[in-house]
Amino acid sequence: MSNPLKRPRTEGSAIQEDLKKDLVKDKEAWFYDGNIDIVAEGIAFRVHRSVLSLHSDLFRDMLSIPQAQDAGTSSDVPAVDVTDSADDMRHLLLTLYHNNKHFKPDKKVDFEVVNTLVHIAHKYQVQNVLDEAMSRIKALFPGTMHALIKVLDEYPAGHTMKYEDTKTNSLRVIEIARLVGDTSLLRPAYYRLCQHVRRGGPEVDESLKDSDPLSAAFDEVTRRAVAGAPHLRLATLEVREEAFMTSTAEECFQDDCLEVLSSMNACMVDEQSLLCDAFDCVDMEGWSDTLCGRCVSLVQGRENDAQERVWEQLPTFFNFKED
Repeated sequence: MSNPLKRPRTEGSAIQEDLKKDLVKDKEAWFYDGNIDIVAEGIAFRVHRSVLSLHSDLFRDMLSIPQAQDAGTSSDVPAVDVTDSADDMRHLLLTLYHNNKHFKPDKKVDFEVVNTLVHIAHKYQVQNVLDEAMSRIKALFPGTMHALIKVLDEYPAGHTMKYEDTKTNSLRVIEIARLVGDTSLLRPAYYRLCQHVRRGGPEVDESLKDSDPLSAAFDEVTRRAVAGAPHLRLATLEVREEAFMTSTAEECFQDDCLEVLSSMNACMVDEQSLLCDAFDCVDMEGWSDTLCGRCVSLVQGRENDAQERVWEQLPTFFNFKED
């Protein structure tokens, strides 16, 4: 990985004086006993080398380079330029100081903040911040089928990320999976994205292609979702048909179960014919009064087995690799 930090400024004193006048002290990430200024977009963040070095080997290595003494916003504090936005750097630094009001433990935070911290923490190799941000994303994009079904059925209680299920955000999660190398996010993210493609959701904000370095791949990912939608739609039909096959459990003790299953098959297949919701399980509570308990268990077992096969086929449907 290339070093995202520029070397400390070493210009002459006249240039330094002009630079000092142009810099603006950040109102939040500014600690008067700090010993280095991180400068992003003309905003100076006064922090401590020891804090940055503790959390990031990359920071530690960079800050071990001898610093120019007349480089920061005051004569005794050097500065380091970074290429990040001031907002992104503020989020990271305040999180390191456990003072980020937008990213507090056990509090719901916006997906945009989590997305920002994933990118910048990955860039600067701040593992604890990256792990915390990723845990919030993976709670809504779990790597197992049964966990995803629970999330799709009901938003997890006590979850700590505010997430709006949009096409753009599904694309961002796929981008994150590729960025950090966590391919367990790909199956749930492509599945969610396919639902937006199928429903004809709003297009991706074109400005993302200018602001996000990896967003050039968004169009390719969307094309894969479009190409995979017919496969998932067919698989959804197969799940419904298999679940409601007109055959009862061997231990069935109710005479009309076969007739009920036949009616359910026609109803469910017709309702789902245009959808791609293979993991949207059929609520059997409404049928518990008409089917015997053994047939209810049979239907649920057949649905689960069919869903497991769809889960395994998702990489093929959407043409992505998990290695």
